[in-house]
Amino acid sequence: MSVMGFGAVRDEVLGHVRGVRDRVWTARELLKFRDWCEGNITITNSENSDYSGPYSRTMTQSVARFFEEFADGGGGERWRKCFGMKSSQSAVTSHALMMMAKWAVERPGNVVYGIDSQGNAEAVAARFVDFLWGVPEMLETLRALPEHCLKGETINLPGMTVWFVGAGSVGQMASKPGVVLVVSDEVDNHRVPKKEGNTLLLLGSRGKATMSGKQLGFSKPTDEDGQIFNAYETGSKHMDFLPCPRCGVMEVLKLKQLRFQHLRNAFRELDLERVRLETYYECEHCGGKIEEDEKPWMLERGEVRPTNYEEKEVDGELVRVPKWSPGVMSFQYNDLYAMWENSRWGDIALEKFEAGRNPMKLKGFLQDRMGEAWREGAGRKITVEIMRDLCGDYRRGSVPKVPVLCGMFADTQDDCWKAIKVGYSAEGDIMLSDWGIFLTWKNLVTWAKEGIETPEGKRLVRCNLTDEGGHRTFEVRQKVRMLAPIFNASKGLGGMQNNRNGGDLMGWRPARVFKRESEGSALIKVLHYDDDAFRRMFYRTMILDRNAVDEEGKPVERFGEFMLPVDAAKEDEFLAEFTRESLVRKNGKWCWEGEAGNDFGDCGKMAVIGRELWGRSLMR
Repeated sequence: MSVMGFGAVRDEVLGHVRGVRDRVWTARELLKFRDWCEGNITITNSENSDYSGPYSRTMTQSVARFFEEFADGGGGERWRKCFGMKSSQSAVTSHALMMMAKWAVERPGNVVYGIDSQGNAEAVAARFVDFLWGVPEMLETLRALPEHCLKGETINLPGMTVWFVGAGSVGQMASKPGVVLVVSDEVDNHRVPKKEGNTLLLLGSRGKATMSGKQLGFSKPTDEDGQIFNAYETGSKHMDFLPCPRCGVMEVLKLKQLRFQHLRNAFRELDLERVRLETYYECEHCGGKIEEDEKPWMLERGEVRPTNYEEKEVDGELVRVPKWSPGVMSFQYNDLYAMWENSRWGDIALEKFEAGRNPMKLKGFLQDRMGEAWREGAGRKITVEIMRDLCGDYRRGSVPKVPVLCGMFADTQDDCWKAIKVGYSAEGDIMLSDWGIFLTWKNLVTWAKEGIETPEGKRLVRCNLTDEGGHRTFEVRQKVRMLAPIFNASKGLGGMQNNRNGGDLMGWRPARVFKRESEGSALIKVLHYDDDAFRRMFYRTMILDRNAVDEEGKPVERFGEFMLPVDAAKEDEFLAEFTRESLVRKNGKWCWEGEAGNDFGDCGKMAVIGRELWGRSLMR
């Protein structure tokens, strides 16, 4: 047997030591977020049954790029916070859980995940564990763990604990040790603790103990007073820029560039099936036509860029400088970028068209589909002159078009009823025919029975809402009960109060006819409606914004007009009753403020509700 010399032995030992050292102390090359997900993440049936299987960035290119910039930008050091406004089908929550799974492998550390309710927190915890089981490097570790470590609201992994908490529970947000990531999901749905304040700040403070800690918050936005919008404004406002297949210029996809208004049938009405199939996108720079099937090519070549800059003068020259807070990234995502089957440009165009026809849906469309916070844009008030402009060329007691339905709407006062009669046209117009003040219920009913003069003769009133009033509730219920189903009691509720009763804009609720049980136990249905929503629809959409134009200066397509007879132009006190409510900002919140003498305005609002209840099915 040959004997190795001392030098050879030394070299062999040193080589072995160097190999051990390299394996233990040298950091491996870490994959970027998107590449890692494609090699390690499996989408389960419970996560998405339509797109289950190995993760592919092709379905969510934009969101994956936002997450990669936040997680890996500048070697992971560029951003410490990230706040995103998202649409409802963005898969942002899924990508947050994927990022946590990646950290479980590469840089274990404690995580706090806050969401709007404890029930949702438990569901998200289960989704996180599902993602972990798809990571090859985690399988051996997960199989060795006791079952209880992977169940419930707290997930325990080697070197990593993840607490999933409901955001309204202050006790569960108590300081946690060694937190490297804080996630705030569905931020604008968080129940804000009375004494603790903003939940983004509350949760964010849990990650301050570690120098490398990051905070991620995202939500479908509510309005400009919401937590996520205000957090978004402090950040970089990253958007995903895509190249035009025609000119190559990088641009952000915008709703105004969808082209579908030309797709009309022989009656010059929008052909909705063609809109769904033939809507295209027009390049903002070259005017080129971009088809839906070109979107994957564009998304593959996209690039996320910050947009929150301002110009400042430096040495006599204007220089563009970042406006965002240091280390704070933010992004906005809309469904124009989505690849899901129900998010084709034609689908979004149809929803936009419907929202324009029914402004009650506009707020939801902008929040759900476009990831935009609702801006009130208040400050304008209705004037008598504005109301005069609504007066047409028909006489009091009549309507200028043949109505598909006539109605009477009454506001109950302490000593009288104020009421209007209207006709609804096939186009959705609300044509006010007459108005009056009545000291007795009998006179009000007699006036209603007189009907309305139309181009084809007299038409009878076939629908009614009568406000219950503050002190005459049971009196009104007893009176309308005798004339049901044409006459009906109604009651306006504040938006939050209505949400507690079911969340709809309106709904029928059973109510007692008599105050005391000794008088009887009869019930009737009373219409409860969201007062603020219908105020907005009437005063803002139908009056103040009736001549609104879109981004290109074209008139916004509306569903119907509000009309008054020519005689009303000389009735200043009557017209003034439509001017006494407006949207104002108080203590940082938007609210409706009114003054006495707005009763005929309330009748007009109820006429809008009547159109939604009974007229829609009769109209084009």
